[in-house]
Amino acid sequence: MPSATGLTVIARGVGDVDMINAGASPQQAMGMTYLANANSIALVMGNAAFAQQRGQLIGATALAKVIVRILSAGSGPP
Repeated sequence: MPSATGLTVIARGVGDVDMINAGASPQQAMGMTYLANANSIALVMGNAAFAQQRGQLIGATALAKVIVRILSAGSGPP
């Protein structure tokens, strides 16, 4: 069985670890907040890039349809 001084050292060590964990909690919380914000920004930027690509595709399709209508309307008898 360990001596009383050994138990005291162990108890003090466990208490010190708890103090370290309690002291690091604010930094860990802010780190998790920053990580969540970065993930949200990445998702928003990904959605924006996808929406821009989709808009360009719709614009190109509309332009192609207009050109087809102009050419088909202009090919009639003079």
